Amino acid sequence: MVRSLGRAYSGQGLIRLNNGLAQSGCELLLREVLCHELAHVAVYRQFGHRAQPHGSPWRHCMRLVGYEPRVTIPMESLPASLRDFIDAQRRPLRRKRRRKRARHFMTESIWARMRSACWPWPAARSTSTNIDPQRYQFV
Repeated sequence: MVRSLGRAYSGQGLIRLNNGLAQSGCELLLREVLCHELAHVAVYRQFGHRAQPHGSPWRHCMRLVGYEPRVTIPMESLPASLRDFIDAQRRPLRRKRRRKRARHFMTESIWARMRSACWPWPAARSTSTNIDPQRYQFV
């Protein structure tokens, strides 16, 4: 885990903590992160997928165990050993490539040839094989 201190797999009831968090020796931060992730599991068990990850049930749960419900912890407030561990583990962000959506292009002449070659449809063919002219964008 590089960019977070913990992760809850609510559906499975599992919690994963950052290795550097345990090695940092900061027990108060470890408890807070553990309670943060346990609150996610508890809210999931009670409300299922309907609940927002950091919604009001989660915030209420965090207040019940005595912690301020915060989503992120500023890097400046982390112990120096944990900051160094996280910085050493960071990888550069990779940009995701966006795939272009396929479009159906057809010229008027191709459409006319297809229409003349295939029209009228043979009676044996079902109507589901008809070419819908609304689906194509003429160039």
